[in-house]
Amino acid sequence: MALQKIHCTHCDELTANPIFNVEDSERGTPFCCNGCKAVYNLLNEKGLEEYYEIKDNSDSKKRSSPVKEVDDKFTYLDDPEFQKDFCKNENGQVSASFYLEGVHCLACLWLVEKTPEFIDGVNKARLDLGKSVADFVVSDKVKLSQVASEISRFGYTPHPLKKGEEVEKLKQKEERTNLLKIGIAGACAGNTMLYSVGLYAGADGLFAKSFEYIAFIFTIPVMFYSASPFYKGTIHSLKRKLLSIDVPIAFALWVAFVASVYHLIIGSGKVYFDLINTLVFLMLLSRYFMKKASESGLSSDGLSHFFQSTNVLRKKESGEFETIHAKYIKKGDILKIMPGETFCVDGEIIEGSSYINTSVLTGESHPVKANISHKVYSGSVNQEHPLLIKVEKMGNETRMGEILNNVEKSRNERAPIVTKVDLLTKYFVGIVLVLAIAVLVYFAIAGELTTGFNRALALIIISCPCALGLATPLAMTRSLSKATKLGVIVKNEAILESMSHLNNLVIDKTGTLTHGQFEVIDAKELSQKRASIVHSLEKKSHHPIAQALCRYLEGQYNLVEIAFDDFKEQLGKGVVGQVNGFKYEVCTIKDEDRNSNQKVFTQIGLYENDELIGHFILRDTLREDAKASLTALQKMGLRTIMASGDNQDVVAYVAQELSLSHDNALSNMTPEKKAELINSLDSTIMIGDGANDALAISRADLGIAVKGSVTVSLRAAEAYLTISGLKPVVNLVELSKETIKLVHRNLFFSLLYNLIGAYAAVFGYVTPLWAAIFMPASSVTVLISTLIATRKMRKMGGEN
Repeated sequence: MALQKIHCTHCDELTANPIFNVEDSERGTPFCCNGCKAVYNLLNEKGLEEYYEIKDNSDSKKRSSPVKEVDDKFTYLDDPEFQKDFCKNENGQVSASFYLEGVHCLACLWLVEKTPEFIDGVNKARLDLGKSVADFVVSDKVKLSQVASEISRFGYTPHPLKKGEEVEKLKQKEERTNLLKIGIAGACAGNTMLYSVGLYAGADGLFAKSFEYIAFIFTIPVMFYSASPFYKGTIHSLKRKLLSIDVPIAFALWVAFVASVYHLIIGSGKVYFDLINTLVFLMLLSRYFMKKASESGLSSDGLSHFFQSTNVLRKKESGEFETIHAKYIKKGDILKIMPGETFCVDGEIIEGSSYINTSVLTGESHPVKANISHKVYSGSVNQEHPLLIKVEKMGNETRMGEILNNVEKSRNERAPIVTKVDLLTKYFVGIVLVLAIAVLVYFAIAGELTTGFNRALALIIISCPCALGLATPLAMTRSLSKATKLGVIVKNEAILESMSHLNNLVIDKTGTLTHGQFEVIDAKELSQKRASIVHSLEKKSHHPIAQALCRYLEGQYNLVEIAFDDFKEQLGKGVVGQVNGFKYEVCTIKDEDRNSNQKVFTQIGLYENDELIGHFILRDTLREDAKASLTALQKMGLRTIMASGDNQDVVAYVAQELSLSHDNALSNMTPEKKAELINSLDSTIMIGDGANDALAISRADLGIAVKGSVTVSLRAAEAYLTISGLKPVVNLVELSKETIKLVHRNLFFSLLYNLIGAYAAVFGYVTPLWAAIFMPASSVTVLISTLIATRKMRKMGGEN
């Protein structure tokens, strides 16, 4: 039975099994889950319906993820020891910062900053939408746990951030310093140009001399403060015995400055103060915009945060349980892990039995059964029943911690890409410097030192590699902006260059090619009454199959609540209950009733007194664009390999659906095996979403995390997809190829101009003054070339 998918009213997620408010008889407001429905009703209850109007009208609107029904206890936030590390308490107020999971658009910004109006005790709320970090100031008479709990009701799961992050403070200080240098250079350049206009117009005598001295005064702060990044870059390059773009820039600045001061003192010759100030301003501005574009990606620092964003129940000596932050867990502690909670340590089950979702580590989409004495690992999720575990390893010592350490090691060991532009610039800079010195020496020997100085200065000015330096950054900046619009956040512009040369594409299955959750694809022999029986039984279970059945039934039937006697949830079997003398059981279908043609699917049956009366078929469905995207990527020359932790039957079925060969569909792949696969291949892209993919992502030449990825994958990857599916990857590959074409075109224009200019300068066809006038022309040419971009890039962005 084919089901038409519609958008959820709250989060815009597509769903084939929508649920509705009971009073909504016309079904005008569909929801993908009970969490979204609850938030929708809560917003209306508090008079905050404007949220949806702002979201719909927002230019920056992005589809969010379905709301998680969070029943976390936040009492650990009230612990004095925790607040000492994470909060600031002064003047009767507590300040705390949270990473808000679920923030996605301007409507979220509006709602979070409205919290002081409807959450008692919140005095101030500010949200950095780009970082999803919210700062709250609350009264010390109000429990922080109550505030966090109220925020979570709106679908934003709060994760506390440690106070006083020195790195962030240093970054802010650095940015302020850079902006001050740019501002001073811009102001001085503008004022210098005003006086230079008079000089170019023919002013002489006292006026000319006064204008030159005023221009000199404006140039001093530029030379000794604003231009300092070029000097630092030059010193750093020379220490490493390299020639960077900073070398000729710094050389040209000081040659022009010394020459100008000399001419100013002797009272004859040209001064170039306007050129100096303008050049410094433009170069600093270009670098700043490039840096900001790169910073739109995700930080790769602080992987240990993965362990520090949860709370847990710890058993006290009295036998009672207390809620603490995961940071304060110790070896030997007894923890109680509730259904739906994530294990934050490695340990051993000492009481209880349940199903555990280990996909974050193994990639296996089906939960595994765990009993007393079974080992559990950080990152896995408890699915059904409460478990008591004894802590054996925490933090970096856990299996997850080892993966994180290897991720960091891989990132630190990765050598920087030496681009064609770097190599070209090194030779270009060396040639210009050698040629300028040769010209100066030649004319000095001939007794024409002034002529030699002017020609050498003209050569350095007109061949200044600013256009060469802008050729790549301008193209990359435009492409980074384009990538963001196409649903990809790129951490580093070098990715766009490296991606165009990669040949292998390794893709995780669960959550990447598939949706990563069970979905009912067929239901047989199911009446209204039987649907109500299944729903009344399964809604009490936390198992993902039970949740999938409930979502399906709530969207397809008008359900009636049925009260069962002697309800039981049997681990590994299902749920069972009795009513009116009949025993009903929802469980994995028995072998004699199983459809052998659908062995790769999960088959669930409804039994009445041991007789099958209903049949469900579930599976982790393929993403709608998976096959088309893989086909497009293969046409671009990429060999595509699916590497999954799932069993062979499931992987073989998905491979058949995607038209992948048997050799390119690998099953039972552990994190270590995925990393080994990446190491065995050359020039590889790795796409995944779980912690089990993080090590492989970090080892690949290019790692990409898909939308919805866990924290560790996001931090290990160089690019992150903000739109579900693989279509953004297709766009990114095509964009990278077009970016390289644009870079080559810009370099061609820049080099052609510089070659012609160098020839003219060496043979005396241009003076230093005309060189200063012509010098910006190459940058303008590169700028125009970048704005025009390539034909395909314009089409990708929807431009004419």
